[in-house]
Amino acid sequence: MTIEEEIFNCYQTDKTKLLAYGFQAFKDIYIYEKDFMANDFKAQITVCENQVKGRVIEKAFNEEYYQLRNEAFQGGFVGEIRESYRAILLDIRKKCFIKRAFVSNQANRLM
Repeated sequence: MTIEEEIFNCYQTDKTKLLAYGFQAFKDIYIYEKDFMANDFKAQITVCENQVKGRVIEKAFNEEYYQLRNEAFQGGFVGEIRESYRAILLDIRKKCFIKRAFVSNQANRLM
C-alpha cells in the first residue's frame, strides 16, 4: 500500500475544497504542488476520480526522490522527508476530503 492509499483510504474528494486549497483543475484532474524542506523538495499531488497519487521531486536535480518509497532507505534525512510529505497529505485530507464509512462506493450507497 502506498503512502497516499494509506492516508486517503475511506475518504471521498470534495472538489470545491480542492480548488479552494490551491489545486488546479484540468478537466477531471486536480493538481497541487508545494515546496517543502527549505524549498529543496517539491510535492506534486494529483487527484483523479477520488484517487490520490503523489511524487516528491528533489529540486536540485529536478528528479523524483525515489528513496521516499523504498523502505530499504532508512535514516534521519529520508525519515524527515517522509514525515514532511505525509504532513502535506494529511493537511490535504483534513481540508479537502470527507470521511466515508466504507472503502467501496457500493457499500456506502447501500448504507
